[in-house]
This record gives sequence, structure tokens and C-alpha cells, in this order.
Amino acid sequence: MNTELQPGRAAVMPVSLLVSSARLLIERHLGLVWVSGEISNFTRAASGHCYFNLKDAQAQVRCVMFRQKA
Repeated sequence: MNTELQPGRAAVMPVSLLVSSARLLIERHLGLVWVSGEISNFTRAASGHCYFNLKDAQAQVRCVMFRQKA
């Protein structure tokens, strides 16, 4: 699959490459961080995983805590 950036054309890439690229960019830019915010929309799935949003006044991020850590 061609994932090269070309002027005027959007790159087409597999989800796994997008996620790994985003992870590398974030880790290189921020390093290890602790995040604080309000938990909302908490649900525990039958699998034992916990799903929730972590938010502040300006933004929110969707999160999962896998059952091994919950």
C-alpha cells in the first residue's frame, strides 16, 4: 500500500500505521505525562473492561481501562 505523502494528495494508510505513527509523535513530543480531568459516561462491559470519557471544560478524550488493570 502506498503511504507516501504527495503534494495535493491525502495519504492512504492502514489503521495500524496511523495509530503507531500518532503514538510515536505524542510520546516524542510529550514523554510520560499524568492527565487529570472529570470522568463521565463510565460503563463496565461484560468483558470487565471499563469505558469512560475524561474531560475538562474545553475538551474530552475517550478512554478504556482493560480488565487486568481495573
